[in-house]
Amino acid sequence: MRGDHRMSLGLRLPLAALFAVIASAPACTLSQGAIEFYAIIPGGDGPVDLTEGKRLPSVVGATCFGWRTVRNDLGNSGFLSETLLLPHPAKNWNDAAATTIAPDGLSAVTKVPVKDGGAEHTWCVTEGDPTGRHQIEVRDAGKLLGSRVFSLEIRAKPHRPRLPRPMPPSAERN
Repeated sequence: MRGDHRMSLGLRLPLAALFAVIASAPACTLSQGAIEFYAIIPGGDGPVDLTEGKRLPSVVGATCFGWRTVRNDLGNSGFLSETLLLPHPAKNWNDAAATTIAPDGLSAVTKVPVKDGGAEHTWCVTEGDPTGRHQIEVRDAGKLLGSRVFSLEIRAKPHRPRLPRPMPPSAERN
């Protein structure tokens, strides 16, 4: 997954594509003190609310999820702490200096900088990311600001019935 401070989870997405996804997000119109969890889903028209228990398709380089907040009461550390909990270890974690990966590979803690009273962090799915239950927790100096549980799942491709092939002209004559 690969993360970005507006970014992505061992999820690998070219930076230009990642910034294009983030740029497609509407301007932050959050009320003071709110925390918004969002998802970017393939084929969607932009970010959607990441509601508790939401099921997202696990599509490499296309499915992203994250959060953003605007607050005047953020601590003096200049950072928020995000914990991402996974159902199974990710095969590819980014090696960003701001992210510490647990030895078992089941979680990562990212220091997200606060700028102008706001902070944002996004993850995008990459090859080898686990499906199943995920959880994001956002904290300021240990105080929980918000949490969201959701699932990444592999969705079957739509079934396309096979049409019978027409018989060759020579077979119809017999």
